[in-house]
Amino acid sequence: MNERIETPTGTPVPSPRTPGEPYTQLRDERGEPMTRGGMEPAGKLGGHAREPLTRTERLLVTMFVTMFATMLAAGALGFTTLSGQMLELQNQMLDFQKQIGELSERMARVETRLTSVETRLTSVETRLTSVETRLTSVETQIQTRLGPAPDTRNPAGL
Repeated sequence: MNERIETPTGTPVPSPRTPGEPYTQLRDERGEPMTRGGMEPAGKLGGHAREPLTRTERLLVTMFVTMFATMLAAGALGFTTLSGQMLELQNQMLDFQKQIGELSERMARVETRLTSVETRLTSVETRLTSVETRLTSVETQIQTRLGPAPDTRNPAGL
């Protein structure tokens, strides 16, 4: 774990002799200036010199990254919470659907029974109408043959 890392040729990486001196060589094997990918002039990064971030800038970047990570974590937590609540609501809806199905079946049975009772009542009504007609006929025949019925409420004829 604490082994010394060396370059593939076995020579250690040179360290700067004075502050501000680069770690890399200024010229390559052919003597040409070292550039970044051969696309930019030596010593420039995208046309701008690279300056290290100040302590305040690093603190701001850290705060931004922390806030972003916190917001991301809060969103994930909220999503998880809402997912659990939606799953619970979905289960409740399934229970309600089962209960509504059972009530619907009961209502169908009650409706069948009511239809049966209605049919019976219609039959009874028809029979009562027939009995009423026959009684009226009997009453008419009695009045025709025997005369009007005596008034039973007033026996003295007053």
